[in-house]
Amino acid sequence: MIETVSDLLQKFKEKEVQLLKEYEIVKHPGLIGDMYEGLTKDILKKSLFKGLDLKVSSGKIRSSPTNFSGEIDCMLVIGDGEQIPHTDKYIYDIEKVVVVIQVKKNLYSKDLKDSYHNLKSVIDITDDMEGKPYHKRLVRDIYSQLCRDEVPKREELSQYPIDRQMVYHSILLDAYYPIRIVWAYNGLKSEYSLRNKYVKLIEENITTDPKNKKKGYGPVNFPNLIICKDNSLIKTNGMPFGTPIDIDDWWSFFASSNKNPVYYFLEIIWSRLQYMFDLSSDIFGEDLTYDKLHGLLCCRFREMKELKGWQYFHVDLNEDELSKIEVTQPDWEPNFLTQTQFIALNILCRESELCLKSNLFMLNLIKADGETVDKFKKDLMGTGLVYFKNDKLLLLTENCRCGITPDGKFFADDDKSGRVSRWLDKNYKKK
Repeated sequence: MIETVSDLLQKFKEKEVQLLKEYEIVKHPGLIGDMYEGLTKDILKKSLFKGLDLKVSSGKIRSSPTNFSGEIDCMLVIGDGEQIPHTDKYIYDIEKVVVVIQVKKNLYSKDLKDSYHNLKSVIDITDDMEGKPYHKRLVRDIYSQLCRDEVPKREELSQYPIDRQMVYHSILLDAYYPIRIVWAYNGLKSEYSLRNKYVKLIEENITTDPKNKKKGYGPVNFPNLIICKDNSLIKTNGMPFGTPIDIDDWWSFFASSNKNPVYYFLEIIWSRLQYMFDLSSDIFGEDLTYDKLHGLLCCRFREMKELKGWQYFHVDLNEDELSKIEVTQPDWEPNFLTQTQFIALNILCRESELCLKSNLFMLNLIKADGETVDKFKKDLMGTGLVYFKNDKLLLLTENCRCGITPDGKFFADDDKSGRVSRWLDKNYKKK
């Protein structure tokens, strides 16, 4: 479904942009800006589900009687706001704001910087908010996806390494803050130039002198999505795009794409709405393809002498490499397992936990395979289906589904969204 809707909205956008160019003869910056803001609002309105009391507005966001964000071109909100007298703009309290969009006719280096700080103003005014049930589910799912572990309890957090604590706090804050998007219709002409200009913006704000610390450039401050023409920068923070943090603690948290940008726009917004309103996963269609993005920025938290903060490196891809790398892999598949791994997961599905040290049956199977317990545990945890705590393996999934294909392959994965079921129907229904 999401592919179809994004393609339709992309064609609508292309047609309307051509129409707007005909009216730029008015040569009035305010009117031209209003046209592009109006187009963005129309696209957003066409992407919403009915019956959720969602509205598209513009104006300012308020976190207290005297604390306001900068002016917001476009925002997706819940319910009614306070109209600013004699204007079509509104003030909305922060807890009612779902998405914030900064609209640009053109996007160049200065516009990237301005947009960054405009959207950061939404973060700067956000005080501690009372969490809702969906926040807990969202944080849990993202943390397990990125860290391959169960989300820590607040009282346990101090026992974790500092880098993992900071990842947790970043996930938590991003789940609470409104989605922040920059949408530009013209400007930087290629994915390559968009990547390079953004890296330069970050490089200019890296702290090198402990006496002159530059704040506000941690991963949580980055916009969720930046669109410029038909290219995008996407925050891969697990909402919904993300890959596990690697063994050296590097978190690949920012990427790029030259695919239809409306697709990422919908994925990011619909994923948040799904958690907020408990929507069916059917809105995403089959969801049996991978979204393989072009990695751009990785980070990890470090403490070094007088400095502590986020350390960055960027993936330097040239234009030829960006054009050759496939953005989409064709087929999603569940985890394929060895027979011993499959047996272990079936035990976990039945008994909820498994102590490898005391389970003689599993110890004998592992030994018969010529493996060590540590190697077996590491490989099984690498599937993202289990985690290890207090000498026990536990399920990380909500609805683990195990099976054997007609050709004898063992598989398992989380079927909470019905993804495994759809994969089975697509590949093995006739068999």
